[in-house]
Amino acid sequence: MNLNIRDITYDSVVDGFGIRTVIWFQGCNHHCKNCHNPETWSPEGGTVYSIEEIAKLINKQDKVTLSGGDPLFQIEALDRMLGLVDVGKGIWLYTGYTYDELSELLKTTSNILNKISIIKTGPFIEELKDPNLRFRGSSNQEFYKIDDGKIYNVTELIDSGYYK
Repeated sequence: MNLNIRDITYDSVVDGFGIRTVIWFQGCNHHCKNCHNPETWSPEGGTVYSIEEIAKLINKQDKVTLSGGDPLFQIEALDRMLGLVDVGKGIWLYTGYTYDELSELLKTTSNILNKISIIKTGPFIEELKDPNLRFRGSSNQEFYKIDDGKIYNVTELIDSGYYK
């Protein structure tokens, strides 16, 4: 099984706490107005990697963010790939799906809730853009911590700098 990846960045400090490797997934149907990555919208483009290749890459990193595009547009391959990843890698996932939409999507997966540490939910909304927010573009977007299969909203903690 394969994943279509737009790019890989090895030294990001704006996509979660610490110096992170960011894997930019190809494909997104949210089409947010003034998206900072519209080149990732098309499901075509990017580079095809096996799930084993991406899992091996993640296992060599300390902190990883899965972004795009939207990683959940390749949810089946993403879930299988995460099954090959070591626990405790500090993986953040950015999605344009709302929390309610995400809850429905995750009913069909087994590894996402076990391997992802933080999920950023919600589409970018230009009218709610706020440059003072940490690691997100608009105030409708929220962060959720996943701990032992339970989900907690940690948006205020991240914005205030108390959560790391």
